[in-house]
Amino acid sequence: MTLGTRWMVVGVRSEIVVYRASSIDAKGRGGIVASFRSDSHSSTDRLAEAAMATPDAKASTSDDPWQDITALEALDREASTVAVGYANGCIQVIAVRPEGEKGSIQMQLLQNFPSARQQEVAGISTQASRMQLNSAVQTHGYPQTDTHLIASITKRGCLRIHQFASRDQQDSLTHLDHGCCWEIDSEGEATRSDPNASTPADTSGANTPPRTNFRSAAFNNAPLLPAQDAVTGSGTATRAWSVLLGSCDTQAHGSTLTWVAVGITAEHAVYIYPLSQGDGGIGLREPFRVASTGQRTSVYAMATPPPESSLPGFLLFVGFYDGVVRVYDTRQLRADSEGGSWDMNDLREALPMSDAPSRRRRINRQLDPIAIWREEYDTDAIYSLSFGGPKSTVMVVGGARHAKVRVFDIGVLAGYDVPLLGETGGKRWDWTGFALRSTDSPVYGVAGQADRVVGVTDRKIWWLDFGRPVLEEDGEGAGGGGEEQQVAYFRHSDGGLCYSSPMYR
Repeated sequence: MTLGTRWMVVGVRSEIVVYRASSIDAKGRGGIVASFRSDSHSSTDRLAEAAMATPDAKASTSDDPWQDITALEALDREASTVAVGYANGCIQVIAVRPEGEKGSIQMQLLQNFPSARQQEVAGISTQASRMQLNSAVQTHGYPQTDTHLIASITKRGCLRIHQFASRDQQDSLTHLDHGCCWEIDSEGEATRSDPNASTPADTSGANTPPRTNFRSAAFNNAPLLPAQDAVTGSGTATRAWSVLLGSCDTQAHGSTLTWVAVGITAEHAVYIYPLSQGDGGIGLREPFRVASTGQRTSVYAMATPPPESSLPGFLLFVGFYDGVVRVYDTRQLRADSEGGSWDMNDLREALPMSDAPSRRRRINRQLDPIAIWREEYDTDAIYSLSFGGPKSTVMVVGGARHAKVRVFDIGVLAGYDVPLLGETGGKRWDWTGFALRSTDSPVYGVAGQADRVVGVTDRKIWWLDFGRPVLEEDGEGAGGGGEEQQVAYFRHSDGGLCYSSPMYR
């Protein structure tokens, strides 16, 4: 799911459903404006077939699990243009276009990024960029501010970054290069690879048997061990789950450093790569890693504050499998781009010793958390993360069970300049809410706005209004008739389960 100021776009298997963001009721009904079956094999040459599909047309499309939508990300504030990732590794850019006086919607395929690797896209991130275009594409004459980046990560650790630009807001996006591709291992080593090369043949015999019913394309087809380690059983295959593009200002010439973070399963579960630009396209510099939590863990969700937030944009919020949100200051990456990140210890470690092999030791610099949020009564894994409230000073975390969200007041970071001491959780207004009854589903996607938060589970869309006294036990519900709405919740300070006062919509 991705939520904008105008549209909300939801992926259900291979179906894309579009809602009007301003007219969603408490059950997500009433705002649906379009629904169509997507096809990752479509290309810009087949716009006539892929541009518009009606609910009647989707019945004729085969239910192929490799066509399932596994990632969604908006490219603009309205969510009128979205990037879509598929189970077969392909990525598409699709636009939501109003058409006619009756408010009908046209779904237009703007760009298709095919993949020779049949690997499930685990995450997508997009960002407007001021990076210089390489010499091969500067002749198009596009302004620097129109350049965009789209990054994707597959569950086997294939990181792809595409660079493209738009002619104007009403025209289709124009693909400027074929993208760059890297293989990320469990220690953060990024090896550049050919984006058009297919997945190497797996001879380990570790693949699971052919599926008899649908579970997950990647789950049933990814080897459990790399082929080279299958005999000894040592080592584990890369498992990547999330990707995030971000930026921070640098001191040198007032420029902006762009970086990409990858969340994996490892002792150091996040690696952050500053991006560089050369004639060969985008490059990855030496990575920074987050400090170890003392055990092997996974990261499914990462986010930075939105532009309208009063929180500094250089803060990186990371949701871990242990249920803890750790916050990092990405300004430490600036030293790498300004040439000031090497001290004498780094130099001694990088130079070969006289009695040691001449192989250069790889330096991994580390980021320590500057703030931590946790809830002692709930340690479920974090599946999604977003910001809400009038100034985006509320953090909403989607949990792994019971369709619940944890809500934290993070306004203390609004004036952040130096690291905080101790943990910041346990405040009075921090609470956990159960959005739906009788469900054990994770909250796969969550998106906050000034007055509400919207989430999706395995089967439902739920909606919670921040602008009403949801958690005021003595408050009176808003009049107007309709179905009674209650939220089950507990405050993090005492853990006692409560129910909100009835709300009528």
